[in-house]
Amino acid sequence: MRNFLMISPYYVPMNFVGAKRALTFSRHLPARGWRPAVLALPAGDSPDPALEPLVPDVPIDRGYRSGPLASVLDLIDRLTPDQPFGDPRAATTGPAPTGLWARLKREAGGLPIDRFVKFLPWAFARAARFARQHDCRLIHVNAGPFSAMYLGTALSYASGLPLVVDLRDPWAVDPLYSEAWTPRGKALANLLESMAFRRAGRVVLNSRSSLELYREAYAGRLPPSHFAMIRNHFDPDLYDPRPKPPGRRGPFRVIFYGHLTPLRDGRLFFEAYRDFIDREGLRPGQTEVITLGEVTPADEEAIDRLRLRPFVTAHDWVPFTQSRALLGRADVLLDLTGPRHHLRIAGKLYDYMAARRPVLSVSTNPEVADIHAETGLGVCVGHDARAISAALSDFLRKKRRGETFAPDDAAIARFGAAPAADKLARIFDEVAG
Repeated sequence: MRNFLMISPYYVPMNFVGAKRALTFSRHLPARGWRPAVLALPAGDSPDPALEPLVPDVPIDRGYRSGPLASVLDLIDRLTPDQPFGDPRAATTGPAPTGLWARLKREAGGLPIDRFVKFLPWAFARAARFARQHDCRLIHVNAGPFSAMYLGTALSYASGLPLVVDLRDPWAVDPLYSEAWTPRGKALANLLESMAFRRAGRVVLNSRSSLELYREAYAGRLPPSHFAMIRNHFDPDLYDPRPKPPGRRGPFRVIFYGHLTPLRDGRLFFEAYRDFIDREGLRPGQTEVITLGEVTPADEEAIDRLRLRPFVTAHDWVPFTQSRALLGRADVLLDLTGPRHHLRIAGKLYDYMAARRPVLSVSTNPEVADIHAETGLGVCVGHDARAISAALSDFLRKKRRGETFAPDDAAIARFGAAPAADKLARIFDEVAG
């Protein structure tokens, strides 16, 4: 059994795609010859005791904010923009702000960093010691990317350990990130990404479109074989029991398991939902939309303007391990992405597979439509209110007819954690020699 150092800033909050990816790999890789030693960032900011029982026989290093460093970290916190560092929503354009702190926040928001960067000087020595203690043979960065990639790359250069960079999303070449950066920020991101990719034995992407984009962007600098693809996935053993599916009676229930953001707001869907309600002649109590997570002010305005308040319910957030009790009660699970998310596949799609309920995807990524065709999970439509409304009507007719939802279980199983771990273990074997 060979140990590898897994670095993930998203390992502790278990609702992130990165957390699910790291967690499911952790559970399945020991059977394939690799055992993870997990360094969780941020160091103790959001400890989740429920995590440890799900990761058998794996040491998890947690640090805590204490000692002289605490005052330094608190000072850095004052520089953190209202949106996280590196978030595309961070405002780096428009009128220049007034005041020293506001200007510093503006400049920080235009750099390719996240809120965990402040831990790196402290984390480097700790991670190096941790890797030596557990005789790690390889470094695996499960990244968003930002601080985790910076730490893993620096450790790889310093220790000589081989590196695998496993990106949650495309990064420096993706305008959803880079448009929020200043010119200095863009130059820095390209430099840091290139350093990490040159050091890595393999760079792993999670969609075919991202894989093709990076192979083209690095043509002449890195061979195509330097990049690989492993889709996000789900581990059915981690989820709570699935409830009995809804029947013909009861309200037509649409559930969106995720956050609505300025890059992916719900206004188009709410317009389609209003059209659907009017055409079908539905009243409050006959249909409802349940949202989880953040909702933007624009969404709230649209709900009121379209007179949808009696039809929309906000539900408290639930971790993905506890999501099936709610998602399993849906007639339709909404997979909503923004029109510019053409390189990405929403992580919630895999939770929806675990819930085994029909899915309506609104996406410009053709891979999402391919997944639906392969699995029979549901349908994918473009960003068109009429198409969304028509799809909802079709799902409603199926409910009223009492049709049984019967996706292709064998196809869905191919999106499970065990097949994904097989692919990652082969990459580890190749990179570690």
